[in-house]
Amino acid sequence: MLLFGGVAVVVTALAFVLNRRFGVLALALAAGALLAELWAEWLAGVIGGLGVSNVAGLPNGVVATIILTVGPLVLLLITGPKGHGKLLRLISAILIGVLAAAVLVRPLGKFMTLDAEAMKTYKLLSDWWYYAATVGLVAGLVDMSVPLKVKAPAAKKTKR
Repeated sequence: MLLFGGVAVVVTALAFVLNRRFGVLALALAAGALLAELWAEWLAGVIGGLGVSNVAGLPNGVVATIILTVGPLVLLLITGPKGHGKLLRLISAILIGVLAAAVLVRPLGKFMTLDAEAMKTYKLLSDWWYYAATVGLVAGLVDMSVPLKVKAPAAKKTKR
C-alpha cells in the first residue's frame, strides 16, 4: 500500500511543481496503462535477463509495470503543455496523483503478495479503481476539449 501512496505523492508533487495540464497527463497514463498491459511481462523478463532482480526490493514485474505505466507520464511532465492558475494547478496535481495510483492497482496486484490487513485495503482499492480511472480519464478528455486562454504577445513597437 505504501507503493501506491508513494507513487501518488511523487506524481502529485511533480505535476504541481512542473505545472502541466491535467488532460495531457491523464491521457499519458491511459497510454502507459495500455503499454503495461501489453509489455510488462516481456520487460520483466528483460530486466531479469540483465541479471537484475528485485530492484529496490520490488519484483521485476512491479518495476516493469511502473516503468511502462508512468513512463509516458514522465515524458509529458517534462515536455507537456503548462496549465494556468494556482487552484487549477493544485487540483490537477492531486487528480493526476490519484489517477496514477488508480491505474496501477490492478497491474501491480498481479505481482504482490499481501497479508490479511493489506489484502483488505487492496480489495477496497481494487473494487473502486474502475470508477476512479473512468472519472479521471473522462475529466482528462474534458480538459483537453476546453481551450486554454492564451495571452497574446505584446505588440512590438517599431523603430522609426
